[in-house]
Amino acid sequence: MSTIARPRDVTRPAAQGAENAYRTRLLAIILSATFFSVMNSNMVNTALPTLMADFHIGITTSIWLYTGYTLPYAVSMPLLGQLGERVGAKRVFLVGVVAFLASSLLCSAAWSFPSLLGFRVLQALGAAAVIPNAMVLITAAFPPNQRGRALGLWSATSGIAVGVGPTLGGVLTQFVSWHAIFWVNAPFLLAIALGGARAIRPLPTVAGRGRFDLPGSALLIIGIGALMIALTVGQTDGWGAPQTLVLFLIAAAGLAIFLAWEPRIPGALLPIALFRRRAYAAATATGFLQAVVMFGLMLLLPIYLQSARGHTPTEAGLMILPLSAALVVVAPVAGLLSDRFGPLLPTASGMLLVTVGMVGFAQLTLGSPYLALAVILLVTGAGIALSISPVTSTVMNAAQRQERGRASGFFNLLRFLGAVVGSTVLSVVLTGRSAAALPTIHVSDPHLAQLLAVVHGFHDAYLVGAAIGFAGFLTALLLRPGYPTSMPASPADTLVDLRAGRTAGGPR
Repeated sequence: MSTIARPRDVTRPAAQGAENAYRTRLLAIILSATFFSVMNSNMVNTALPTLMADFHIGITTSIWLYTGYTLPYAVSMPLLGQLGERVGAKRVFLVGVVAFLASSLLCSAAWSFPSLLGFRVLQALGAAAVIPNAMVLITAAFPPNQRGRALGLWSATSGIAVGVGPTLGGVLTQFVSWHAIFWVNAPFLLAIALGGARAIRPLPTVAGRGRFDLPGSALLIIGIGALMIALTVGQTDGWGAPQTLVLFLIAAAGLAIFLAWEPRIPGALLPIALFRRRAYAAATATGFLQAVVMFGLMLLLPIYLQSARGHTPTEAGLMILPLSAALVVVAPVAGLLSDRFGPLLPTASGMLLVTVGMVGFAQLTLGSPYLALAVILLVTGAGIALSISPVTSTVMNAAQRQERGRASGFFNLLRFLGAVVGSTVLSVVLTGRSAAALPTIHVSDPHLAQLLAVVHGFHDAYLVGAAIGFAGFLTALLLRPGYPTSMPASPADTLVDLRAGRTAGGPR
């Protein structure tokens, strides 16, 4: 008896191939946008001495060039994440790219310090529109079992940008001009904007959830803004200065009123339900502590290598490269591990390696060989890389589709706040412990005594960093996957979910 051969279903492999091609195009666009936005912020730091000379400003004034970028960047991410939910993540992402492009050109043409500061604020707003909405676009395009890998590549791209930025910024400033660090981005950003407009699929928007949370936005800006300014002013004017204390009081009042206001309205800027979910709460806490250690370390290392060991800025930058190299290599692997085993194993292992690395830094002396430093840098970089993408994917998996913009925005805000807190806390420990150690050192050479006191301060600062890293290890032990285990009935359902802007297996 003959059988009738069924026609082979070629639609599913073709659809899956088209989906994979879209994901590749999307990642290329998003990774490029992330690279240039992160790289540019690091390039500016290298050019600060030249900018100070050209605009005839002192170091106290130049600090506001950093604060004028970081403050609007941090506080506007949740706002622009929510805006992406309302009008579309693609639209806000592309507007951010165009705004970053236009403001970069304006920065390159700045004629005074106030004009440069104003254009940097616009540049920060453009970058703040890019980052949270980029995470939303990646989350919508990739199913849960592939998100870790995609976000690992995203983390590795940021690591490359952090490593390349200072070097390229120094070369352009020295051999072209400081203007070049801004206009060099323009052709690439234009290509990203044009390519993204054609290639990125629009996602469904959230409607009918109340008005945009303007009071909550204002309270958040006041609270976080006052806190970040207080952390900056406290380092220059003193922590007990009246203006510092007033800023801390304003920050506390603003944030307290913000937290009391948010549960009262529909469509709040801060979805309180997010932080009631164990996955999101544990991931954001771990991300915050990780940022405290990572950015505090990135502040201490150049100072240690230049002030204590006598290396030039260029030498110091090259010596730190093992940390960036480890991050670039390990971050994609961490994503694969997270997709296969869940976020707990790579994140907890990573934070434990970070803790070990910080303890290792505390053992360095004036005569320690570079090989010892390189090994510690590799261990620490691997630890940071192991924990970044699993935490990020957990955050996005824990959020429902209509919350992803705000979930991404608040996660990035808290990480950025962790960076500011880490830089402040470890620098205060370094300064205070160095000053306290100096009278206890009895050597005939005053310069050597000063160096030994500084090394003592570094030891204590690194140990504080190790304690914070261990706290991150403990919060990482609470991590669980942020999405249900149920999956769609068939691959076709997955494709339908993706095209509708929903992620297979994610919260509905």
